[in-house]
Amino acid sequence: MAVRSIGWATIAANSSMDWFIHGFTNRESVVYSLVVFPGSGNGVLYPKGDATLYQGRYVKHVDGTFAQVVTIRNNAPYNTCNVNLLAQVESF
Repeated sequence: MAVRSIGWATIAANSSMDWFIHGFTNRESVVYSLVVFPGSGNGVLYPKGDATLYQGRYVKHVDGTFAQVVTIRNNAPYNTCNVNLLAQVESF
């Protein structure tokens, strides 16, 4: 079981982003997870680190590999949040 760090992102308060990830074969299973850190916001003394990860859209990429689109939502209403997206990859 290998874990890959896909990357970091900063998401605006009460916003979401889509992340397109490709390069997987048809013999790999991928599960995503997040490491969430509170960001900053004007007048926010105690920023909140709260994000939701949605996964499940699978598509075949133009290079022949399989891709997934994940959506990450920042649930904090007044501050940004920083996330590190991780992928656990299993081959069969």
